[in-house]
Amino acid sequence: MTRLSTVVLAVVAAAAGGGCQRTVYDAEGVPRLGALLCADPGTHACEALGVCARDDDAQRCEADCHPCATDVPGARAICVANACAYECAAGSLKCATGCCRAAAITAGGDHACAVTAGTGELLCWGANNDGQLGIGDPSGADQPTPVKVALPAPVVSASAGTAHSCAVVEGGAVYCWGRASSFLSGAEYVFSPEEVAALSGATAIAAGGGHTCALRGGGAVRCAGAWNPGGLAGEPVASGATAIATGDGFSCALVAGAVQCWGANDHGQLGATGDVAQPATIALAGPVSILALGSDQGCAATADPTAPVRCWGLRIGLSSDLATPYALDDVRYSVSALAGGAAHGCALRAPASDGVECWGNTAASPVIGGTALVVGAPVRVAVASPASAIAAGLSHTCAIDGAGAVVCWGRGDRGQLGDGRKVDAEIPVAVVSR
Repeated sequence: MTRLSTVVLAVVAAAAGGGCQRTVYDAEGVPRLGALLCADPGTHACEALGVCARDDDAQRCEADCHPCATDVPGARAICVANACAYECAAGSLKCATGCCRAAAITAGGDHACAVTAGTGELLCWGANNDGQLGIGDPSGADQPTPVKVALPAPVVSASAGTAHSCAVVEGGAVYCWGRASSFLSGAEYVFSPEEVAALSGATAIAAGGGHTCALRGGGAVRCAGAWNPGGLAGEPVASGATAIATGDGFSCALVAGAVQCWGANDHGQLGATGDVAQPATIALAGPVSILALGSDQGCAATADPTAPVRCWGLRIGLSSDLATPYALDDVRYSVSALAGGAAHGCALRAPASDGVECWGNTAASPVIGGTALVVGAPVRVAVASPASAIAAGLSHTCAIDGAGAVVCWGRGDRGQLGDGRKVDAEIPVAVVSR
Protein backbone atom coordinates (compact mmCIF):
# COMPACT_ATOMS: atom_id res chain seq x y z
CA MET A 1 0.00 0.00 0.00
CA THR A 2 2.83 2.32 0.86
CA ARG A 3 4.50 1.56 -2.48
CA LEU A 4 1.26 2.33 -4.34
CA SER A 5 0.87 5.66 -2.47
CA THR A 6 4.42 6.64 -3.33
CA VAL A 7 3.79 5.97 -7.01
CA VAL A 8 0.58 7.99 -6.97
CA LEU A 9 2.27 10.91 -5.22
CA ALA A 10 5.15 10.85 -7.67
CA VAL A 11 2.68 11.16 -10.54
CA VAL A 12 0.98 14.17 -8.90
CA ALA A 13 4.35 15.84 -8.34
CA ALA A 14 5.38 15.36 -11.94
CA ALA A 15 2.07 16.75 -13.16
CA ALA A 16 2.61 19.93 -11.17
CA GLY A 17 5.88 20.53 -13.07
CA GLY A 18 8.21 23.52 -12.86
CA GLY A 19 9.94 22.40 -9.69
CA CYS A 20 6.61 21.84 -7.92
CA GLN A 21 5.76 19.00 -5.61
CA ARG A 22 3.05 18.06 -3.15
CA THR A 23 4.90 15.29 -1.31
CA VAL A 24 5.24 15.72 2.46
CA TYR A 25 6.22 13.13 5.03
CA ASP A 26 4.69 12.45 8.40
CA ALA A 27 6.61 11.52 11.54
CA GLU A 28 6.84 7.87 10.40
CA GLY A 29 8.26 8.89 7.02
CA VAL A 30 5.04 8.05 5.18
CA PRO A 31 4.44 10.36 2.18
CA ARG A 32 1.20 12.35 2.27
CA LEU A 33 -0.46 14.77 -0.17
CA GLY A 34 0.37 18.27 1.09
CA ALA A 35 0.47 21.89 -0.03
CA LEU A 36 1.92 22.68 -3.44
CA LEU A 37 5.58 23.61 -3.08
CA CYS A 38 7.52 25.49 -5.75
CA ALA A 39 11.24 24.84 -5.62
CA ASP A 40 12.38 26.89 -8.60
CA PRO A 41 13.48 30.48 -7.83
CA GLY A 42 11.15 33.12 -9.18
CA THR A 43 8.03 30.95 -9.03
CA HIS A 44 4.97 30.79 -6.82
CA ALA A 45 2.26 28.22 -6.13
CA CYS A 46 -1.16 28.38 -7.78
CA GLU A 47 -3.03 25.93 -5.54
CA ALA A 48 -6.35 26.13 -7.37
CA LEU A 49 -4.68 25.38 -10.68
CA GLY A 50 -2.24 22.82 -9.29
CA VAL A 51 0.75 24.46 -10.97
CA CYS A 52 3.71 26.67 -10.23
CA ALA A 53 3.70 29.98 -12.07
CA ARG A 54 6.55 32.34 -12.79
CA ASP A 55 6.63 35.55 -10.74
CA ASP A 56 6.39 37.56 -13.97
CA ASP A 57 3.38 35.65 -15.34
CA ALA A 58 0.71 38.32 -15.91
CA GLN A 59 -1.95 35.64 -16.37
CA ARG A 60 -1.27 33.99 -13.00
CA CYS A 61 -0.12 36.66 -10.57
CA GLU A 62 -0.26 37.35 -6.82
CA ALA A 63 -1.54 35.01 -4.10
CA ASP A 64 -4.72 33.95 -5.90
CA CYS A 65 -3.00 33.64 -9.31
CA HIS A 66 -5.42 35.94 -11.13
CA PRO A 67 -4.81 37.67 -14.48
CA CYS A 68 -3.47 41.22 -14.17
CA ALA A 69 -5.37 44.09 -15.76
CA THR A 70 -4.94 47.84 -16.10
CA ASP A 71 -7.12 50.76 -17.14
CA VAL A 72 -4.17 53.11 -17.71
CA PRO A 73 -4.40 54.39 -21.30
CA GLY A 74 -1.58 53.18 -23.50
CA ALA A 75 -0.26 50.74 -20.90
CA ARG A 76 -0.24 46.95 -20.64
CA ALA A 77 -0.67 44.87 -17.51
CA ILE A 78 2.41 43.02 -16.23
CA CYS A 79 3.41 40.97 -13.19
CA VAL A 80 6.60 42.00 -11.36
CA ALA A 81 7.86 39.95 -8.40
CA ASN A 82 4.41 38.33 -8.18
CA ALA A 83 2.60 41.66 -7.95
CA CYS A 84 0.39 43.17 -10.65
CA ALA A 85 1.67 46.38 -12.21
CA TYR A 86 1.61 48.10 -15.57
CA GLU A 87 4.14 48.99 -18.22
CA CYS A 88 3.82 52.15 -20.29
CA ALA A 89 3.96 52.13 -24.05
CA ALA A 90 7.49 52.12 -25.42
CA GLY A 91 9.20 55.42 -24.74
CA SER A 92 6.56 56.71 -22.31
CA LEU A 93 7.25 57.18 -18.60
CA LYS A 94 5.26 56.16 -15.53
CA CYS A 95 3.90 59.21 -13.75
CA ALA A 96 1.27 60.25 -11.22
CA THR A 97 -1.44 60.34 -13.88
CA GLY A 98 -0.51 57.00 -15.47
CA CYS A 99 1.86 57.29 -18.42
CA CYS A 100 3.44 60.56 -19.55
CA ARG A 101 5.61 61.76 -22.39
CA ALA A 102 8.94 63.36 -21.57
CA ALA A 103 9.32 67.13 -21.46
CA ALA A 104 13.11 67.09 -21.09
CA ILE A 105 16.01 64.65 -20.97
CA THR A 106 19.59 64.71 -19.67
CA ALA A 107 22.43 62.18 -19.83
CA GLY A 108 25.37 61.79 -17.45
CA GLY A 109 28.36 59.51 -17.14
CA ASP A 110 26.55 56.17 -17.38
CA HIS A 111 23.03 57.23 -16.50
CA ALA A 112 20.21 59.38 -17.82
CA CYS A 113 17.11 61.14 -16.52
CA ALA A 114 13.87 62.53 -17.93
CA VAL A 115 11.28 65.01 -16.69
CA THR A 116 7.65 64.04 -17.32
CA ALA A 117 5.38 66.41 -19.21
CA GLY A 118 2.47 67.77 -17.21
CA THR A 119 3.49 66.36 -13.82
CA GLY A 120 7.14 67.46 -13.55
CA GLU A 121 8.34 64.16 -12.10
CA LEU A 122 11.94 63.03 -12.52
CA LEU A 123 12.82 59.47 -13.52
CA CYS A 124 16.38 58.19 -13.89
CA TRP A 125 18.03 54.97 -15.06
CA GLY A 126 21.46 53.38 -15.53
CA ALA A 127 24.47 53.28 -13.22
CA ASN A 128 23.91 53.91 -9.52
CA ASN A 129 27.32 53.08 -8.05
CA ASP A 130 27.66 56.60 -6.61
CA GLY A 131 23.97 57.05 -5.78
CA GLN A 132 23.44 59.16 -8.91
CA LEU A 133 19.90 57.84 -9.43
CA GLY A 134 18.73 59.33 -6.13
CA ILE A 135 16.52 56.42 -5.10
CA GLY A 136 17.93 55.95 -1.59
CA ASP A 137 19.68 52.68 -2.44
CA PRO A 138 23.21 52.43 -0.98
CA SER A 139 23.80 49.06 -2.65
CA GLY A 140 24.78 50.80 -5.88
CA ALA A 141 22.76 48.44 -8.05
CA ASP A 142 22.27 49.52 -11.65
CA GLN A 143 18.70 50.23 -12.76
CA PRO A 144 18.10 49.37 -16.43
CA THR A 145 14.57 50.85 -16.39
CA PRO A 146 13.44 54.27 -15.10
CA VAL A 147 12.98 54.76 -11.37
CA LYS A 148 11.32 57.78 -9.78
CA VAL A 149 13.33 60.31 -7.79
CA ALA A 150 11.41 61.60 -4.75
CA LEU A 151 11.39 65.40 -4.87
CA PRO A 152 9.19 67.83 -2.91
CA ALA A 153 7.84 69.77 -5.91
CA PRO A 154 7.61 69.55 -9.70
CA VAL A 155 10.92 69.75 -11.55
CA VAL A 156 11.66 72.74 -13.80
CA SER A 157 15.25 71.79 -14.72
CA ALA A 158 17.39 68.67 -14.30
CA SER A 159 20.93 67.69 -15.15
CA ALA A 160 22.91 64.44 -14.95
CA GLY A 161 26.64 64.80 -14.25
CA THR A 162 29.47 62.32 -14.35
CA ALA A 163 28.61 60.76 -10.98
CA HIS A 164 25.81 62.91 -9.59
CA SER A 165 22.52 64.48 -10.60
CA CYS A 166 20.67 67.67 -9.68
CA ALA A 167 17.25 69.21 -10.15
CA VAL A 168 15.62 72.60 -9.71
CA VAL A 169 12.06 72.39 -8.42
CA GLU A 170 9.30 74.98 -8.55
CA GLY A 171 10.24 77.83 -6.24
CA GLY A 172 13.94 77.67 -7.18
CA ALA A 173 15.28 75.18 -4.63
CA VAL A 174 18.09 72.92 -5.87
CA TYR A 175 18.43 69.27 -4.89
CA CYS A 176 21.41 67.05 -5.71
CA TRP A 177 22.44 63.45 -5.05
CA GLY A 178 25.27 61.07 -5.87
CA ARG A 179 28.97 61.82 -5.37
CA ALA A 180 28.66 64.55 -2.77
CA SER A 181 31.92 66.38 -3.51
CA SER A 182 30.27 67.56 -6.72
CA PHE A 183 27.88 69.83 -4.81
CA LEU A 184 29.65 70.44 -1.48
CA SER A 185 27.78 68.09 0.82
CA GLY A 186 29.34 66.91 4.05
CA ALA A 187 28.97 63.24 3.12
CA GLU A 188 30.96 61.17 0.63
CA TYR A 189 27.84 59.92 -1.12
CA VAL A 190 24.22 61.08 -0.97
CA PHE A 191 21.71 58.43 -2.02
CA SER A 192 18.57 60.60 -1.87
CA PRO A 193 18.00 64.21 -2.95
CA GLU A 194 19.60 66.76 -0.63
CA GLU A 195 18.88 70.46 -0.81
CA VAL A 196 21.89 72.61 -1.80
CA ALA A 197 21.23 75.98 -0.18
CA ALA A 198 24.23 77.62 -1.88
CA LEU A 199 22.52 77.19 -5.27
CA SER A 200 19.01 78.25 -4.27
CA GLY A 201 16.98 80.67 -6.36
CA ALA A 202 17.87 78.76 -9.52
CA THR A 203 16.01 78.67 -12.81
CA ALA A 204 18.29 76.09 -14.47
CA ILE A 205 20.98 73.65 -13.37
CA ALA A 206 24.05 72.04 -14.97
CA ALA A 207 25.84 69.08 -13.35
CA GLY A 208 29.38 68.45 -14.57
CA GLY A 209 32.38 66.34 -13.69
CA GLY A 210 33.00 67.15 -10.03
CA HIS A 211 31.01 70.39 -9.83
CA THR A 212 27.58 71.95 -10.36
CA CYS A 213 26.45 75.37 -11.62
CA ALA A 214 23.07 77.05 -11.30
CA LEU A 215 21.58 79.84 -13.38
CA ARG A 216 19.85 82.27 -11.02
CA GLY A 217 17.64 85.32 -11.22
CA GLY A 218 19.05 88.20 -13.23
CA GLY A 219 21.33 85.85 -15.12
CA ALA A 220 23.80 85.26 -12.30
CA VAL A 221 25.71 81.97 -12.31
CA ARG A 222 26.71 80.33 -9.05
CA CYS A 223 28.81 77.14 -8.85
CA ALA A 224 29.61 74.62 -6.13
CA GLY A 225 31.86 71.59 -5.90
CA ALA A 226 34.99 70.44 -4.11
CA TRP A 227 36.95 69.90 -7.34
CA ASN A 228 37.90 73.46 -8.10
CA PRO A 229 40.39 73.92 -10.97
CA GLY A 230 40.64 77.54 -11.98
CA GLY A 231 38.22 78.67 -9.26
CA LEU A 232 35.01 76.89 -10.27
CA ALA A 233 33.12 77.63 -7.06
CA GLY A 234 31.48 80.95 -6.31
CA GLU A 235 29.74 83.32 -8.70
CA PRO A 236 31.81 83.63 -11.90
CA VAL A 237 29.03 85.48 -13.75
CA ALA A 238 27.21 88.22 -11.85
CA SER A 239 24.43 88.88 -14.35
CA GLY A 240 23.28 88.59 -17.92
CA ALA A 241 23.65 84.84 -18.52
CA THR A 242 20.84 83.14 -20.42
CA ALA A 243 22.18 79.56 -20.55
CA ILE A 244 24.80 77.46 -18.76
CA ALA A 245 26.65 74.21 -19.48
CA THR A 246 29.25 72.13 -17.65
CA GLY A 247 31.97 69.74 -18.72
CA ASP A 248 34.67 67.80 -16.92
CA GLY A 249 36.02 70.46 -14.59
CA PHE A 250 35.00 73.50 -16.62
CA SER A 251 31.87 75.53 -17.26
CA CYS A 252 30.51 77.98 -19.82
CA ALA A 253 27.71 80.49 -19.94
CA LEU A 254 25.95 82.26 -22.77
CA VAL A 255 26.09 85.99 -21.99
CA ALA A 256 24.71 88.57 -24.42
CA GLY A 257 25.23 86.21 -27.35
CA ALA A 258 28.85 85.41 -26.40
CA VAL A 259 30.27 82.26 -24.80
CA GLN A 260 32.27 82.74 -21.60
CA CYS A 261 34.13 79.80 -20.01
CA TRP A 262 36.16 79.17 -16.86
CA GLY A 263 37.77 76.30 -14.95
CA ALA A 264 40.11 73.55 -16.16
CA ASN A 265 41.85 74.12 -19.48
CA ASP A 266 43.99 71.03 -20.06
CA HIS A 267 42.55 70.58 -23.57
CA GLY A 268 42.11 74.21 -24.58
CA GLN A 269 38.44 74.10 -23.71
CA LEU A 270 38.58 77.68 -22.45
CA GLY A 271 40.05 79.02 -25.65
CA ALA A 272 43.05 80.24 -23.64
CA THR A 273 46.23 79.01 -21.94
CA GLY A 274 46.11 77.61 -18.41
CA ASP A 275 43.23 77.30 -15.96
CA VAL A 276 41.05 80.39 -15.81
CA ALA A 277 39.25 81.47 -12.64
CA GLN A 278 37.40 84.33 -14.32
CA PRO A 279 35.27 83.83 -17.45
CA ALA A 280 37.21 84.00 -20.73
CA THR A 281 35.32 84.78 -23.92
CA ILE A 282 35.56 82.19 -26.69
CA ALA A 283 36.38 83.71 -30.08
CA LEU A 284 33.23 82.85 -32.00
CA ALA A 285 31.45 84.68 -34.79
CA GLY A 286 28.41 85.76 -32.82
CA PRO A 287 25.80 85.92 -31.83
CA VAL A 288 25.70 82.39 -30.40
CA SER A 289 22.26 80.83 -29.99
CA ILE A 290 23.04 77.31 -28.68
CA LEU A 291 25.78 76.08 -26.33
CA ALA A 292 26.77 72.50 -25.45
CA LEU A 293 29.76 71.00 -23.64
CA GLY A 294 31.22 67.51 -23.71
CA SER A 295 33.76 66.15 -21.26
CA ASP A 296 36.66 68.22 -22.59
CA GLN A 297 35.23 70.24 -25.45
CA GLY A 298 32.60 72.79 -26.30
CA CYS A 299 30.43 73.44 -29.34
CA ALA A 300 28.16 76.31 -30.26
CA ALA A 301 25.69 77.24 -32.95
CA THR A 302 26.66 80.56 -34.48
CA ALA A 303 25.22 83.04 -36.93
CA ASP A 304 27.95 82.29 -39.48
CA PRO A 305 26.14 80.65 -42.44
CA THR A 306 29.39 79.15 -43.78
CA ALA A 307 30.16 77.39 -40.48
CA PRO A 308 27.06 77.31 -38.29
CA VAL A 309 28.59 74.91 -35.75
CA ARG A 310 32.01 75.53 -34.27
CA CYS A 311 33.82 73.58 -31.56
CA TRP A 312 36.94 74.01 -29.41
CA GLY A 313 39.00 72.01 -26.92
CA LEU A 314 39.56 68.29 -27.41
CA ARG A 315 38.95 67.52 -31.08
CA ILE A 316 36.59 64.58 -31.03
CA GLY A 317 38.08 61.54 -32.71
CA LEU A 318 41.46 63.15 -33.36
CA SER A 319 42.97 63.07 -29.84
CA SER A 320 44.30 66.59 -30.35
CA ASP A 321 43.47 69.93 -28.78
CA LEU A 322 42.57 73.21 -30.41
CA ALA A 323 41.82 76.26 -28.30
CA THR A 324 40.78 78.26 -31.37
CA PRO A 325 37.21 77.35 -32.43
CA TYR A 326 37.12 75.29 -35.61
CA ALA A 327 34.26 74.57 -37.99
CA LEU A 328 32.78 71.10 -38.28
CA ASP A 329 33.22 70.85 -42.02
CA ASP A 330 30.40 68.38 -42.53
CA VAL A 331 27.96 70.13 -40.23
CA ARG A 332 27.06 73.01 -42.51
CA TYR A 333 23.40 73.22 -41.64
CA SER A 334 21.30 74.97 -39.06
CA VAL A 335 20.70 73.14 -35.77
CA SER A 336 18.06 73.39 -33.07
CA ALA A 337 20.05 71.57 -30.36
CA LEU A 338 23.57 70.28 -29.69
CA ALA A 339 24.88 67.63 -27.27
CA GLY A 340 28.39 66.54 -26.32
CA GLY A 341 29.70 63.34 -24.73
CA ALA A 342 33.18 62.11 -23.90
CA ALA A 343 34.15 61.30 -27.49
CA HIS A 344 31.08 62.05 -29.58
CA GLY A 345 28.71 64.86 -30.38
CA CYS A 346 25.19 65.11 -31.80
CA ALA A 347 22.90 67.70 -33.32
CA LEU A 348 19.22 68.12 -34.04
CA ARG A 349 19.00 69.55 -37.51
CA ALA A 350 16.76 72.50 -38.23
CA PRO A 351 14.06 72.21 -39.29
CA ALA A 352 13.42 69.33 -36.90
CA SER A 353 12.12 67.15 -39.73
CA ASP A 354 15.70 66.95 -41.03
CA GLY A 355 16.56 64.54 -38.20
CA VAL A 356 19.40 63.70 -35.81
CA GLU A 357 23.07 63.35 -36.70
CA CYS A 358 26.07 62.32 -34.57
CA TRP A 359 29.82 62.19 -35.02
CA GLY A 360 32.74 60.98 -32.93
CA ASN A 361 35.33 58.34 -32.15
CA THR A 362 34.38 54.70 -32.67
CA ALA A 363 37.24 53.58 -30.45
CA ALA A 364 35.51 55.16 -27.47
CA SER A 365 31.85 54.86 -28.43
CA PRO A 366 29.78 52.04 -29.90
CA VAL A 367 28.62 52.31 -33.47
CA ILE A 368 25.94 54.97 -33.80
CA GLY A 369 22.81 54.63 -35.86
CA GLY A 370 23.83 51.27 -37.30
CA THR A 371 26.74 52.86 -39.19
CA ALA A 372 30.39 52.96 -38.17
CA LEU A 373 31.41 56.52 -37.34
CA VAL A 374 33.97 58.35 -39.41
CA VAL A 375 36.00 60.92 -37.49
CA GLY A 376 34.32 64.28 -37.86
CA ALA A 377 31.72 63.05 -40.34
CA PRO A 378 28.11 63.09 -39.12
CA VAL A 379 26.03 59.92 -39.28
CA ARG A 380 22.25 60.07 -39.52
CA VAL A 381 20.56 58.35 -36.56
CA ALA A 382 17.22 56.58 -36.99
CA VAL A 383 15.21 58.76 -34.62
CA ALA A 384 11.61 59.40 -35.67
CA SER A 385 11.24 63.03 -36.75
CA PRO A 386 10.69 65.65 -35.61
CA ALA A 387 12.88 65.05 -32.55
CA SER A 388 12.53 67.72 -29.87
CA ALA A 389 15.49 67.14 -27.52
CA ILE A 390 18.84 65.35 -27.37
CA ALA A 391 21.36 64.60 -24.58
CA ALA A 392 24.75 62.88 -24.68
CA GLY A 393 26.36 60.90 -21.88
CA LEU A 394 29.79 59.36 -21.63
CA SER A 395 29.21 56.89 -24.48
CA HIS A 396 25.45 56.92 -24.90
CA THR A 397 22.87 59.32 -26.27
CA CYS A 398 19.15 59.84 -25.66
CA ALA A 399 16.52 61.82 -27.55
CA ILE A 400 12.82 62.64 -27.46
CA ASP A 401 11.54 61.52 -30.85
CA GLY A 402 8.73 62.84 -33.02
CA ALA A 403 6.13 60.80 -31.14
CA GLY A 404 7.30 62.17 -27.78
CA ALA A 405 8.97 58.88 -26.83
CA VAL A 406 12.36 58.64 -25.11
CA VAL A 407 14.86 56.60 -27.13
CA CYS A 408 18.53 55.89 -26.41
CA TRP A 409 21.48 54.30 -28.19
CA GLY A 410 25.18 53.62 -27.69
CA ARG A 411 26.80 51.86 -24.76
CA GLY A 412 24.36 50.05 -22.49
CA ASP A 413 26.44 47.92 -20.11
CA ARG A 414 25.12 49.78 -17.03
CA GLY A 415 21.49 49.92 -18.15
CA GLN A 416 21.93 53.52 -19.35
CA LEU A 417 19.70 52.94 -22.39
CA GLY A 418 16.70 52.33 -20.10
CA ASP A 419 15.17 49.47 -22.09
CA GLY A 420 15.48 46.86 -19.33
CA ARG A 421 18.67 45.31 -20.68
CA LYS A 422 22.41 45.87 -20.25
CA VAL A 423 23.56 45.66 -23.83
CA ASP A 424 24.82 48.16 -26.40
CA ALA A 425 22.48 49.37 -29.12
CA GLU A 426 23.60 50.58 -32.54
CA ILE A 427 20.15 51.96 -33.30
CA PRO A 428 17.80 53.78 -30.92
CA VAL A 429 15.78 51.65 -28.48
CA ALA A 430 12.76 52.90 -26.59
CA VAL A 431 12.97 53.36 -22.83
CA VAL A 432 10.73 50.88 -20.98
CA SER A 433 8.96 52.26 -17.91
CA ARG A 434 7.25 49.80 -15.58
